[in-house]
Amino acid sequence: MDTPMMMPDSDETKVRPVSSVLRSPFIRAGQFVLCAIIGVFYGAATTTRHRTSAWIGTIQIPWGLVLCLVGFAALLIALRLGGIRVLGRGFLPALGAALGVLGSVSVFTLTSSGGSQVVVDLPHQLPLGTIWQYGVLTVSLLVLLWPRTAARHPHHDNSLHHGGIHNPTATDTRQGDPQRNTAGVVSSSGVD
Repeated sequence: MDTPMMMPDSDETKVRPVSSVLRSPFIRAGQFVLCAIIGVFYGAATTTRHRTSAWIGTIQIPWGLVLCLVGFAALLIALRLGGIRVLGRGFLPALGAALGVLGSVSVFTLTSSGGSQVVVDLPHQLPLGTIWQYGVLTVSLLVLLWPRTAARHPHHDNSLHHGGIHNPTATDTRQGDPQRNTAGVVSSSGVD
């Protein structure tokens, strides 16, 4: 059986699991800030490239916008579900990245002192700037407000539960030994 990786505590006499160290408020705050910075850079890069389109005759195909939104959704989903372990997992890192991207898009939406603007809708074309702004907001809300699903445990066997009630006499099929019940104790049948 695998033992959890342990880290020495501050007084070097106690040992704590690594998972408890990663739940520290300082580590979580650092992960939030790091994800927000990544979000700012991702938002800046994608905001400048969202207008990339292909033209087939008179039809505009906004492949840049689609690719940027799909990439942003993938980033948030990976952070929310834990696909990027170094950056943390859960709501807080995904919120940091979403706020970073939303902040970056908002800054590029503003008109500069010289009158230029990065996110703008051009006449006689698809309103890519507006779709980009509301698309980033919609993806952020969908991923962040999606309900949290129950964690799946690899050792959970539904055959041991009937109607939501634990059945201590059911055989444990996970271990391949019908003589063991869910507590791991040899059953009273006495066959060995």
